Amino acid sequence: EIKKLPVATLAKSWCDGVSDGVIKLIIKDNLIKGATVISNEASSLIPVIQAFIELKTPLSYIENFVFPHPSYSELISEVLKRG
Repeated sequence: EIKKLPVATLAKSWCDGVSDGVIKLIIKDNLIKGATVISNEASSLIPVIQAFIELKTPLSYIENFVFPHPSYSELISEVLKRG
């Protein structure tokens, strides 16, 4: 399964006037198996996604993980909920 969400759906993007970008997660067996992040903030999101992949973190945990608001890191949980 592939879930994706535009960066522009986040409050943080509105604060920053950013409308470009997308996050895409590849999901299999209730785990993130891969990702693509196109955003000015990709460098801060990729290590978090990598940790979830390496630690084999279940999606239910990630969906309930507390990310700061407003922040671009919210993309990770939001794409799982809305993507």
